[in-house]
Amino acid sequence: EDEFIQYEEYEIEDESEGDEEEEEDEWDGQEDVFDALEDGSRKPYAHLQKVILTELIIFAAISLSILLYQHWKHDPERLAEEYVQSVVQRDWNEAYGKLYFKNNDNELLTKKLFVSASELSENHAEIIRSEIRKVKSLSSDHTLYEVEYMKNDEIYTEEVPLVRLKGVWKVDGDAEFVEKNVGIRVPKGATVYYDGLELGETYAKEAENEMQVYVLPESFNGVHYIRVEKQNMETAERLVNLDPEETFEIPLKYGQELLKKAGAQALADIQTKYRETEIGRTKFIDLTLTSNRITAKTTG
Repeated sequence: EDEFIQYEEYEIEDESEGDEEEEEDEWDGQEDVFDALEDGSRKPYAHLQKVILTELIIFAAISLSILLYQHWKHDPERLAEEYVQSVVQRDWNEAYGKLYFKNNDNELLTKKLFVSASELSENHAEIIRSEIRKVKSLSSDHTLYEVEYMKNDEIYTEEVPLVRLKGVWKVDGDAEFVEKNVGIRVPKGATVYYDGLELGETYAKEAENEMQVYVLPESFNGVHYIRVEKQNMETAERLVNLDPEETFEIPLKYGQELLKKAGAQALADIQTKYRETEIGRTKFIDLTLTSNRITAKTTG
């Protein structure tokens, strides 16, 4: 009997252990499924992290490239050197693009007038070599560079004033090229063209006898083409280097057609006076040209 009881107890224990093993096997299988699901859910996130990291690296590289390019592009030494090179090689469009003017909306300081005035300067040349050095800082936004270069086997030195605007360096065009209050004196009623630009009444400041003075508050230094027109007068054309210290005067001559008409009219007046006077008692003493008409005066 004791043996039977022990056997029964042994059988009961053996069955319970088998059930536990089955449950453990079943639970292990479920854990494998969860692990697989978890691993599958992690894969998209890992891929997304790699994509984001790659994009961040590309963005940082592009940003760094842009910063380096901006620094190179707006480097004051490079600007000064390239500006001098464009001036020496007479690339006036390129030079104008590097300039800054306080009154950049002034019709007298346009690129067209700049190129026109500069084209008449000295001949084209090539820079063989150049050296650049900073002379001094005038302020945080104003500095002065000196460019030494060789041209036609001769060494030249040019100072280049720079001004910084919103972090961008430009050549100070006012200091380099602009003259103040240049005057041109012409006959009253004449039309004046300055490098092809008609000067309106805005620039007419003074009248002296029969002459009118036009004052240009700002203009490019260099040689300018001035044309003056007036009815019944010959058109005057001049290439002039305007000087703010001296008013440049352009007189006009009577036109050939006017002189022909005036001569014919004077002859008619003389013949009329001659017929109206007694021969031997009247002398012609003067011929006066006023208002485009010749008047004959006599002693009678």
